[in-house]
Amino acid sequence: MILIAIDIARRTLQDKPTITISLPPPFIGVVGAVCGIFSGLFGVGGAIIAVPALTTLFGYTQVAAQGMSLAFAVLSATVTTFAYATKGDVNWLVGLPLAVGGVFAVRYGVDLAHRLPERHLRLVFVAFTLAIGIALLVKAYA
Repeated sequence: MILIAIDIARRTLQDKPTITISLPPPFIGVVGAVCGIFSGLFGVGGAIIAVPALTTLFGYTQVAAQGMSLAFAVLSATVTTFAYATKGDVNWLVGLPLAVGGVFAVRYGVDLAHRLPERHLRLVFVAFTLAIGIALLVKAYA
């Protein structure tokens, strides 16, 4: 995650325009499969892969890539939740209020994402990704 964040920051802070690879749409399915593995392994962590892949490999803007990764998350989160629930790993007394709170608050995040300039949104994504990566490292070695 830290390396992904550093690469996104490097590309975002370059003075010259970044080169975007424009892969044909069928390759989006390959990205979806990789994200599915990450989602099943780490929860809905596939967005950490999907967003950079969609911006770099397919030329989506940051905000569009975030929207596309959420479209992926709708179905994958449903399947992943069911799979974890059947193994007894879902506490519905915690999960349902968490989901309700998220549903009511998510529109504010979407509004903010649309108000931020592309470069700022990418840098916020970088900061978020770095923070998660560092927190995971600290927790792993604590």
